[in-house]
Amino acid sequence: MSNVNEIRRQLQEVGTYMMDHDLAWGNAGNISARTAEDHFLITASGTYLGELLADDFVEYCFDGKRSTQDRKPSKEIPMHQAIYEERSDIHAILHASPFYSTLIACSDVEIPSEWFVESMYYLERCERVSYHHPGSTTLGEAVREKAAKANILFLENHGVLVFDTSVKEARMALQTLEFACRMFITANGASIPMKQLPENTVQDFLEHSGYKPRRRWKMNMIGVIADDITGSNDIGVMFGKSNYIADIFSYGPTVLSNVTKDNRDVLIFDTDSRLDDEKTAYDKVYQATLDIQKAGADQFFNKTCSVFRGNIGSEFDAMLDALKEEFAIVVLGFPKNGRTTLRSIHYVYGDKLQDSQFKDDPIHPMKESNLVTILQSQTSRRVGAIHEEIIKQGSKAIKQQIQQMKINEQFQYIILDVTNQNDLYEIAKAVYQEKIICGSSALAEEIPKVQKKRDKAKNLLPLPAKKSEKGLFCAAGSLMPQTYHQINYMKRTGNSVIEFDTFEFLKSDAKNSFVNGLVEKIVKDMLDGKNVVFHSTNTNEKVRETKAEAAKHGLNNTEISKMVSETIAHITSEVIRRTEQYRFVIAGGDTSATVCRTLGIEGMRVWKEIQPGLPSCLSHTNPPYLFVLKSGSFGNETFIEEAFEHLLQW
Repeated sequence: MSNVNEIRRQLQEVGTYMMDHDLAWGNAGNISARTAEDHFLITASGTYLGELLADDFVEYCFDGKRSTQDRKPSKEIPMHQAIYEERSDIHAILHASPFYSTLIACSDVEIPSEWFVESMYYLERCERVSYHHPGSTTLGEAVREKAAKANILFLENHGVLVFDTSVKEARMALQTLEFACRMFITANGASIPMKQLPENTVQDFLEHSGYKPRRRWKMNMIGVIADDITGSNDIGVMFGKSNYIADIFSYGPTVLSNVTKDNRDVLIFDTDSRLDDEKTAYDKVYQATLDIQKAGADQFFNKTCSVFRGNIGSEFDAMLDALKEEFAIVVLGFPKNGRTTLRSIHYVYGDKLQDSQFKDDPIHPMKESNLVTILQSQTSRRVGAIHEEIIKQGSKAIKQQIQQMKINEQFQYIILDVTNQNDLYEIAKAVYQEKIICGSSALAEEIPKVQKKRDKAKNLLPLPAKKSEKGLFCAAGSLMPQTYHQINYMKRTGNSVIEFDTFEFLKSDAKNSFVNGLVEKIVKDMLDGKNVVFHSTNTNEKVRETKAEAAKHGLNNTEISKMVSETIAHITSEVIRRTEQYRFVIAGGDTSATVCRTLGIEGMRVWKEIQPGLPSCLSHTNPPYLFVLKSGSFGNETFIEEAFEHLLQW
């Protein structure tokens, strides 16, 4: 056991120091230090920090026992105990209300750490805790939630909480915080612009200067709710580029039983809700958000289509409602895949959304280009926007504008312009600590660059046996022009390309024979060593014929799309079963989801990126699959060829 008398003496000294240096006042505040793994010494209720006597402390145990019944410990026991339980490295906690720090705690101002040597180290991680009554268990639990990823907490409209490896280090952190807050407020009052050190300089200082031992933070787990499987892969690989371990699971009532405790950074639930009605989509996302929170997520991303197809408003609202929150950032731009936003008008490869390839989408034809208009038409929450002129001023201006619009103007969704990758980086610096982010996957590539580095290496699941003597298989159910060009490229380069003629299939009275004939041809070519691309009818004329024939059978566009996807999935399953080739490519979001369900793939880990937003994945199945699920509108014309080469590389 630690020397309790020595710890008591150190706490007496720091209490006097805090009072003498305006870090405490009156009988406000309480301090503690760990004496054993599950014991700590804390000031008694009603004590003055500047006049602490030896008997002004109570030794408290995690099980509720205390060293004396004569004195009551501070009522703030719950938050002290929460920190000691959550952080075994913490040995001292100082809770006080110094003037400048408390002023910041009572505001929405954020204090940067990038000003001077001490602030870079001691203020590296500051978090805010919303107001809860002093001494309440709810305050204790709110502190516990933040304690794993910070060493300074601003308790809103209350004070500050500083904790560190020793009483001396905690005192230094508190004094550094108060000094920085005083500097900030004084500089603002005198209109002196403060110059911050660049992020790379700060990281180099923390990692290599030797100033102090490098802190290793417990990282939060990011929970992503995505409305289709290819979008799940898309955002997974964005995080994966920075060595984040990203796992994807098909969402359903039993999903939590499949989500084992694992060394992951990002957990993604695919709700497959893009084609659902609004209420079904809302209900799925609401419950999925609650479940992903139960699984350990404490930061949330609602991943949607990069052109706002689907149940955008209802799914965004569902996440906010489930988390009891009223604000989210929305970023849809994805410059590397031709999606940009300027003054809230969304463009696809330079064309306004309403004039792009998505204007004739069979399920969600996009007839509007203004993202604010689109989202506002689907939600009762207030939607605003931050335009290019603010974005180009950088992260500080973006952050200030967000605070202005969020607090003063009461916007609940704010959509940000994006015209290039640097815009995304500046946005990431401004919003990476926001609890909820919505939109495309592109921002997920930049967020890890401003979050702290992950300390673990990427975990690799088992690879399926390589069978290079057999051909590889790609099934494509997408009608997007990108997929059309990719198929034609494979045809021009001598691959076996087999069409699933959906018009003839609908007319056929012998559908089983029709399907079996396709399976036989695909299997023969693959066993002969040929790569096969199997695709549904994809010319405009034939698609129109198929829709007309479907109408004769009483099928609408959604129903015929589902029938085609299910038939492709059945054929894919039969081809894999008969060839035992467990490496494959699927093109099209709905097709990908249906194939995964048919093959029993409920979970997968994102592995390596092939082209922007297009990764390979490894399944949580036995036998394992190595596969690529491609969004129909992503990738250049050589993508399928590159994906085949990638699948045979490992």
